[in-house]
Amino acid sequence: MSAPAPGLGSSVELATNELGELGIEVEASHCSGRVWPAAIVLGRYLESERCARLRARDAAILELGAGTGWLALKMSSRFASWTATETTEGGALDRLERNLAKFAGGGTRGRHPIARALDWNDAEGFVDSEGGGWDLVCGSDLVYSEAGAAALARCLDALLGDGDGDEKSAPGDGDGDGDVRSAAGRRRPMIAIAQTCGRWGGHGFDEALYRALANRRLRASAAFGETLEDDDTTLRQHVVVFSIERSPGASDIECVDIERDRRSHPLLRAARIRERNEAAQLAALTEDERRELDAARLFDELSST
Repeated sequence: MSAPAPGLGSSVELATNELGELGIEVEASHCSGRVWPAAIVLGRYLESERCARLRARDAAILELGAGTGWLALKMSSRFASWTATETTEGGALDRLERNLAKFAGGGTRGRHPIARALDWNDAEGFVDSEGGGWDLVCGSDLVYSEAGAAALARCLDALLGDGDGDEKSAPGDGDGDGDVRSAAGRRRPMIAIAQTCGRWGGHGFDEALYRALANRRLRASAAFGETLEDDDTTLRQHVVVFSIERSPGASDIECVDIERDRRSHPLLRAARIRERNEAAQLAALTEDERRELDAARLFDELSST
């Protein structure tokens, strides 16, 4: 497990204590059983001026990968409804349901969030069964593998609905120019995904998430958090909340400029620094060391076939 991003350790401890007051114990051995730093930052985003209109209109929220349920318990009183989702694998949904039940049974003030099972590979079926209508889809630290990044992108694609034939409805959030509805007539939700970038020494799955979204014609734009724009040399963890949107009329990967983003995008920052460091290390090798490295790589390639 990676350590909390700088400055967030005490906040994670506080959130863990808040769960403890409800009789909820974290399970550090499983990613869905503990509070992650990105959940803290996502909570701050939901309480910020950026989301003031959402709070004012008493919005409906759908949370992906709700884990312990801490964010749902913390934020649900600020919105009309909060649906917290989890996978059924590894007992994650059962844990979430138990935690939310303790909140409901403890006489705690606030609206009670509900738990639902959601398989990211069948998000279309989930939308059909639940009816859609969410104002915001959110989640924090959701990606732990390349397959998980692809599944998340597939899920977000389905939740956004068909990009063709979008229409504006009555004024709502965003810039105040109205909700966006899909060709099927469903309200298109805003999407806010918090990601702890630069995990595991820069060998996390930031770039995998970037590419998975791009392959679905989706773009992640930094909306909140610590982007480290003024520091392009230090490899460390930092949490960014990304707004996920579809680029209307774009096809395949045309909605993003990968070469431009490689120079500046937070999801590509760790890979950019890592590649630069590896290039510098390679340049410092002697000719004999390079030959040895090439031979080792060739051996690894032959061994893997």
